[in-house]
Amino acid sequence: MKKWYHSKTEIAAFIGAVALIAQLVTGTVWLDAQLQMAIVIVVFAILRVFTNKGITL
Repeated sequence: MKKWYHSKTEIAAFIGAVALIAQLVTGTVWLDAQLQMAIVIVVFAILRVFTNKGITL
């Protein structure tokens, strides 16, 4: 069974949801698309280093 952190869709959706909630509450755009993709890429790289299976599609 895959762990939750092996799902790219769930990680991206979580980051997007947090950014959307923050934007709705404060009225400020917290994550534009480029910054969100950069964060997702960094998270994937960290998980690949610290998990023995890395990220699976």
